[in-house]
Amino acid sequence: MMHDETTKNKKNKPATKVAFYYLIFAIIWIVFSDFLVGLLYKVVSDVTFLQTAKGITFVFVTSYLLYKLVQRYMAKLEAEKDKLMDYFDFSNMLVVSIDTQEKIIFMNKKVTEALNTKVEECLGKKFTEFFYPIDYITDLNIVFEDIFSGKAKQTISFGTKVVSSEGSERIVYWQCSLLKGSNDTVDGVICYGDDVTAQLTAESLVTKFKYVIEQSPNSVIITDTNGSIEYVNKKFVELTGYSYDEVLGKNPKILKSGKTPPDVYTELWKKITSGETWEGEFCNRKKNGEFYWEYAKISPIKDPKTGQIINFLGIKEDITYQKKLEAELLHAQKMEAIGVFAGGVAHDFNNILTAIIGYGNVLLLKLNESDPLRFYVEQILFSSEKAANLTQKLLTFARKQPLSKKVVNLNDLIKSLTKMLDRIIGENIEIKTILSYERNLNIFADPNQIEQVLINLASNAKDAMSSGGMFTIETSYFYMDDKFIEKNGFGSKGDYAVLKVSDTGTGIDAQVLQHIFDPFFSTKEVGKGTGLGLSIVYGIVKSHNGYITVDSEYGKGTTFSIYLPLTKKAIEASIHEVEEKPFKHGGETVLVAEDDKLVLNMIKDFFENYGYKVITASNGDEALSYFKEYNNDIAVSILDVVMPKKSGIEVYRQMKTLNPLAKIIIMSGYATELDKCKADLGKDTLVVQKPVSPKELVKMIRDLLDK
Repeated sequence: MMHDETTKNKKNKPATKVAFYYLIFAIIWIVFSDFLVGLLYKVVSDVTFLQTAKGITFVFVTSYLLYKLVQRYMAKLEAEKDKLMDYFDFSNMLVVSIDTQEKIIFMNKKVTEALNTKVEECLGKKFTEFFYPIDYITDLNIVFEDIFSGKAKQTISFGTKVVSSEGSERIVYWQCSLLKGSNDTVDGVICYGDDVTAQLTAESLVTKFKYVIEQSPNSVIITDTNGSIEYVNKKFVELTGYSYDEVLGKNPKILKSGKTPPDVYTELWKKITSGETWEGEFCNRKKNGEFYWEYAKISPIKDPKTGQIINFLGIKEDITYQKKLEAELLHAQKMEAIGVFAGGVAHDFNNILTAIIGYGNVLLLKLNESDPLRFYVEQILFSSEKAANLTQKLLTFARKQPLSKKVVNLNDLIKSLTKMLDRIIGENIEIKTILSYERNLNIFADPNQIEQVLINLASNAKDAMSSGGMFTIETSYFYMDDKFIEKNGFGSKGDYAVLKVSDTGTGIDAQVLQHIFDPFFSTKEVGKGTGLGLSIVYGIVKSHNGYITVDSEYGKGTTFSIYLPLTKKAIEASIHEVEEKPFKHGGETVLVAEDDKLVLNMIKDFFENYGYKVITASNGDEALSYFKEYNNDIAVSILDVVMPKKSGIEVYRQMKTLNPLAKIIIMSGYATELDKCKADLGKDTLVVQKPVSPKELVKMIRDLLDK
């Protein structure tokens, strides 16, 4: 109420003042006008008291009427002012009025809210010093000087920071206009400010989001509800090879490779149109035709007000490299499984083959040259040799076969093999070699194994070019860097010799290409291949710490690229084989320890046929017992590695303890078993891998005894 009375008094003050001045002036005029008239006309007596009273009464009445009139006018002005103040207070703009001294004479409620202050604390204060950080004040003073001096335009705009009472800063964009009086003089400036802090913060956040999306390591794609592309980020462009303009308005199906099952797309569309997020894998195709794998999460974007789907967002990760690693791991697991199988059966299978080959040779010895049965025995021995080779292939494929590595030159190796390849590949196929001598292509490898790689690839090429063609062998130097490794999903940095083997044959279908190195996988007719050829190639390359890739298209030939690490070691001097000695009979005593009775009896019969005396043992303990009993008579001991009670290696050690000069032959059906114990074998010990021909075994014994 007091506030209302004060406000009312303020509103009445101008009216009272006007009426008071009018009253005083009128009374003075009435009183002194009669006096003046009397002086002029000398008729003072004519000015009566009644006239004076009448005049004064008139003045009082007119003063009151004037007071009421002015009061009503002032009340109307105040009402208009209050309405204007309410307008300013409810406005979303910050409104500040300053005088020519840059002091605040008015500010609305929006200013007090934004700056957390009160009107009375601001009025009369200098606008620039009260609101702005110190580093802005000088510039703002120049702005207002230009305004008041007339240098600036009628209206000027600028954006600045303002500081609230607690020290927080806000960004305000001001528009200031001059306030002029009746004589066109400048009375002050009124400024309308727009607090754009939230807007700029939001814009900054949007800009940051844009940077995040554009610099994201994942592809980002936004489509409308029909699937038409509205936005893709930089990573999408880099990955797919399509420019932004090329995909805008298109459907993502332009990336389809045909390798992703149609059911995947059906499920995807069903989920996202129902408001759910779909995630899964795609095999897509780039603009250049290259395939790549993506792991995608696709979600609907909904209008926050209506909840309706307005867009679809896809965030996709390139998983091509991971897919290649998975394929490598899966293939390695398959090979390991076959390796375990091959290693497990090799010992027993080689024992059986040793018995077959041995008894076949015994039978052959007992037949005359003209005997018609010799042909059948020779076929049995030939088939047994093929079976033995198959076992070796299995072990090679599974990397269970020890390697005899040495430093060899890849070019020299290829040149020495050319004649053999001519015979393998046939007359209707031309062989072309392109050998690079830019650098020494020296590799640390088993020459026989590398030859096996070339022979297998040549055999495959021959089958692919039944009507003739070109078989090309090419070598080159290559430095494998991080970029190559990242792109191809394999490798280790360093220098490599590259062996490329190409044919102009039928090529390989994309579906077949995925299984090309799988063990026992073959597209040949039944009886025309084991399906181990390329698996063996893969196993040999891996055993040499190398890498192999294949590029092919059906009807356009095939190229195998093999990367073998180079070595800085020099090539070892060649070792000439010792000339074979004549085959001789003997009469010494031989101890044979073998748990397989077929093999044991075969060796006994064959050796006795050549004049040797044979003592047989079926386990380690028995062999050691006979050795102790007949130590002075036994010339040579033949020990199988795997035997009951005591292994051949244990028996060997104890025999050497009893007689350091004992001559011993270690025999096994599994080469890895021999490889593990070579360090323990002396110079008088020979190592034999089954299956072995009995003739070879007799020759070994003879050579060992004749040393």
